[in-house]
Amino acid sequence: MAAELLEIIQLLREENQRLKDEIGRLKGQEPRPRIKPSQMEPASADRGTKKKKKRKRPGSRKRKKTRKLGIHRIEAMQPEEIPAGSRFKGDDYYTVQDLAIAPVNTLYRLAAWGRRRAEPWPGNHRRG
Repeated sequence: MAAELLEIIQLLREENQRLKDEIGRLKGQEPRPRIKPSQMEPASADRGTKKKKKRKRPGSRKRKKTRKLGIHRIEAMQPEEIPAGSRFKGDDYYTVQDLAIAPVNTLYRLAAWGRRRAEPWPGNHRRG
């Protein structure tokens, strides 16, 4: 079944290319050139093994991005189902970053000092 589908796809691609060439010919363009595969290297399955293995640059090792992240809240969770005969092996830690947008109301308390009306307030400050 899959081989038949691949054959149909190949036939459709060839027909599509013939139609593109015909459109180009009618427009006065040259058809796409037929380029044969190179005869220099025989086709083989192990062509990719000759390439050198790419190595990462020094210092490009993956680092944890949550190491310097401040933790605001810690929540302890238990699995919903623990199979019989299981042993506790410790905790696994997962850091989740959330964005919380919340209103913050601030009440400022200013110490009020009383003065007699005859005495002016120092500077440009007026009480009133």
